[in-house]
Amino acid sequence: MLSDDAAVKMAIQLVAHALCVKVDSIDLGMKIHDIPPWDSLGQLRIALTLEEALHLEITDPRIFSSLSSISGIADYLVSYSSRNKDSSLTAFSSSPT
Repeated sequence: MLSDDAAVKMAIQLVAHALCVKVDSIDLGMKIHDIPPWDSLGQLRIALTLEEALHLEITDPRIFSSLSSISGIADYLVSYSSRNKDSSLTAFSSSPT
């Protein structure tokens, strides 16, 4: 299972990748509209990036809504890893330049 710290790191890397921003410009307290690229379109990019990384489709609007903050994304990753113990969550180990 993914640790909370690892999930936060992965959530930050995922958002940075989806929004084409540097990892160090994002922190745990951030949410939608905190940085210019994280608008409604950026939110869709984040959801699509997460879907691609986990090979799934997010169809539940409650889940989509919960992905509007770094902490919400990290919580989702922890939950996903506990339900999918055989899954490897290493898609975002490098930061964008």
